[in-house]
Formats: sequence, structure tokens, C-alpha cells
Amino acid sequence: MTFVGPHDYFLGILMDTSHIHLFLNHFPIIGTLIATLILAWGILQKNHAVKMLAAALLVAMALIAIPVYLTGEQAEKQIEHLPDFVESIVESHEDASMITLIIMELTAAAALCSFIIGLRRGIVANKGFIWVASSR
Repeated sequence: MTFVGPHDYFLGILMDTSHIHLFLNHFPIIGTLIATLILAWGILQKNHAVKMLAAALLVAMALIAIPVYLTGEQAEKQIEHLPDFVESIVESHEDASMITLIIMELTAAAALCSFIIGLRRGIVANKGFIWVASSR
């Protein structure tokens, strides 16, 4: 690991991209689960504000997933020399992460559309939110 300048600081902590990957990777997983539960609650309660909150959280989690995915290759380079490194497991992880990223970004697009419609109309169609919830 070589640190070459101030761009290696994240939240005031000296880090490289593999650290950022490890720091951020649980946020989209747990945050999406929480957002889906909030969305289900909002649909059941027919609460517009709760559904809007869930949509915003889904978009935020999809945005966080982007740097997680982009830093994965560097994280792999940091561990590929370790004795317990198994290339096939890492390849499976990479394949699953690409599929998950695509699903998360599509879900975020639908959530963002529902959010914008909700802001414009003051209501959100349950069908759009049900689609977002079912895509998880």
C-alpha cells in the first residue's frame, strides 16, 4: 500500500480504496432491507410521507452501491496474495455484485420516478411502489 497524498483521506482517516470498499459495503445491503421494510409499512398504512422516505432511502443506497462496486477490484488486489485466497469465490462475488448493482440502480430509478411523481402530484401511486418493493 502506498499513500501519495491527501486524496487518500476519507472522513479524516488515511485509507486506500480497499478500505473504502470494506467501510461502505454493508450500507447498501442493510439500508435497502430497511428501506424495503419502511416501504412495506408505508404501503400498508397508506402513508405518503413514509413511502417518500423509503424511495429516498432506496435511491441513497443505490448511490452508495456505486463506489462499493467501483472499489471492489482494488480490494481484490489487496487480498489476492493471501494464502486463503480463492479466485473462483472472488469471481462469483464479482458476478453477483454486478447483478446486484444493476438491480439496485433499476430499483433506484423506479423509486426516483415515484418520488418525483409524489412531489409533483402530492400522492404516489401504490402500483409504482409495489413494483419497487417486489423488485427487492
